[in-house]
Amino acid sequence: MTTKHNTIYPGVRFREHLSRKYNGSADRYFFIRYRLNGKLKEEGLGWASEGWNAKKASNSRWGSILRFIFFTHMVISTMRCNFTQGNLDE
Repeated sequence: MTTKHNTIYPGVRFREHLSRKYNGSADRYFFIRYRLNGKLKEEGLGWASEGWNAKKASNSRWGSILRFIFFTHMVISTMRCNFTQGNLDE
């Protein structure tokens, strides 16, 4: 079993492949971690040999968080608008 290592970017981790090499060192698989509704989520993104790095993973993590915030805000705004207009059946 390989261990997961933290990067300098918050919420970004990686693990190294035991035999696969990329640019002279072990190939790395990047993960992002974040909390969603109080639960810790971890998503795998891809290998360094496929173009992933810690900075790209961090940008992807913030994109995921911002999409969730935007979606949640849109749903709440729509519900609030329907409530004030009396359109609760929609």
